[in-house]
Amino acid sequence: MNAAPTLPGQGARADDRLAGHLAVLRALRPVLPRLWLLLLPLAGLTALGAMKSASAAATVFCITAAVMLQFAWWMVGSALFSQNHPIAARLVPGHVRCLRETSLAIVGGLSLLSGLLIHFAFGAFLLPVMGAAVFMVAFAMTARWTNAWFVFWVLPWLGWPFVKESAVWRATLPVLREGFERQPLVVSALVLTALGWALWRMFQDGGVAHARSWESARQMRDIMRLQGGRAPRVPEGPISRAMVRTFSWGMPPWREFLLRRAQPTPDSVAARAELAALRSLHWIGQLSAASLVFAGMLLASVVMHRTMAPDVAMRVLQGAMTGASFGLMCALLGPAVGLGTVLHRSRQEQALLVLVPGMPRGAAMNRVLARRHMVQFLCLWGFGVGLLAAVLALLPDMWMPQRPVIGLYFAAGALPFSLMLWRDWARQHAPGGGTIAAMVSGALLLTGAGFAASMTWGLTVWQVIAISAAATAALGVWRWRATQRAAPFWPVGRHAGD
Repeated sequence: MNAAPTLPGQGARADDRLAGHLAVLRALRPVLPRLWLLLLPLAGLTALGAMKSASAAATVFCITAAVMLQFAWWMVGSALFSQNHPIAARLVPGHVRCLRETSLAIVGGLSLLSGLLIHFAFGAFLLPVMGAAVFMVAFAMTARWTNAWFVFWVLPWLGWPFVKESAVWRATLPVLREGFERQPLVVSALVLTALGWALWRMFQDGGVAHARSWESARQMRDIMRLQGGRAPRVPEGPISRAMVRTFSWGMPPWREFLLRRAQPTPDSVAARAELAALRSLHWIGQLSAASLVFAGMLLASVVMHRTMAPDVAMRVLQGAMTGASFGLMCALLGPAVGLGTVLHRSRQEQALLVLVPGMPRGAAMNRVLARRHMVQFLCLWGFGVGLLAAVLALLPDMWMPQRPVIGLYFAAGALPFSLMLWRDWARQHAPGGGTIAAMVSGALLLTGAGFAASMTWGLTVWQVIAISAAATAALGVWRWRATQRAAPFWPVGRHAGD
């Protein structure tokens, strides 16, 4: 009787191990087309740098390429963790080990490449390698523990200015710097070894805990996946329900207001239909969440002014407002990016809503919906720009010349993409990751172009916004005429195959 076969990762033949790694890599093929989209911001920002000098273009290329490698790991890492299924981990021999080894090889290679790019730009090597590895492992933690998104990608932006001004950090930083300067290779090896061990342990090998974390991660992927299809299921639990109620506090009063004022007119019916079709992307929901975030920022600034020295509080606010302004505008303009996803998920509701008495039909439907979508976008856009302008006017010392109001530049870059709301929705396919990535990359590219124009020709941010608004208005005339000739918008995607 033959002996039991040797399992991969436990003394198996090299060709079996190689076959396992190749199977993991073949499963990554759907990610490859999206990786090519990262070349768009790389080429655009490098071209902007070339307008100044060849050295500036080389520096911009190295920095942008290092950042794009992080996005590449986000895509590849998500695909790797999606392969770590609890059933496959328990029943497929050597599967988890192949995932672990592949992820270590990819993170190691991307970290070394990032270090080389930053070395060409600034001369440092080991620190950029460790920094790139830290960011990649932090993303892996968010893929493993979904609640870690807030810990790793929100708290650092808000808490780093406080930590930087604390006495503990000021006492610890010289010790860390001295240790690294004395033994850079030893410190780098220890840090990278710890990060590699942490990444290795994030891939689970089956069991009840693995199944529970897999289900939680799957639900979070359904919520964050920007694709058409069935509506995602919101994670259950008292904390999740409380957060949904808190950040959508304006939805119930607005719904009651619309029901009390209900009339069989096109605008009244369309306003009520949008509550069912747009779901969480409705403008009142986004405005409710943004108002809470802004109120929290104001409360934090008041607490800092009362509990910290004035100069320290001002430095903390200066460090936090740059990222906060960008985050605020991203949150407000996010519905324009995700509108296609939500409309594709609510097509069944749209098929019923078009039968409601008073709902406009034909070209009238396109006019009403196009006008309402654009007005809602401009209200959110104007709310964010107005808040930043008010802060800029009331607290001018908060903005340092070397730290521009990046949120306003992003508002200028994102404004032309509001015309994507006037697409031919009847022929719109289910949006995929490539479409969303192209829109986001284009907005970031225009943001960089606006900032480069300010640095090159001395334009103010308000002049950049005015130029963007004029270009958007000129293109809007053409798109408005196209919407009148298009088929009725709802139900979305019914002519996508024509």
